Amino acid sequence: MTAFFLKKGMKPNNSIADGFRIMNLYVNSIAEKAGLKIGDEIISINNIRIDEGDPCEIERIYSRLDGNKVDNEIIVKRGEEILKFIL
Repeated sequence: MTAFFLKKGMKPNNSIADGFRIMNLYVNSIAEKAGLKIGDEIISINNIRIDEGDPCEIERIYSRLDGNKVDNEIIVKRGEEILKFIL
């Protein structure tokens, strides 16, 4: 899962079982410029929800995401708000 997130300029925590949160953003990265913030909880990427299904299967699917693609849809929860970003 790391390659996709690094190409977009962010680093999530290591376990989706604990809630998948952005722990680090790189200055001037695609993620930062799009408006993502440290602490945002990732709900889904390209309509693949974090909280549905087996965590190992979700990690396997996410590990195959194409970091070079420019229209990945990321849904996050920030506080009580649900926000959509295109990276």
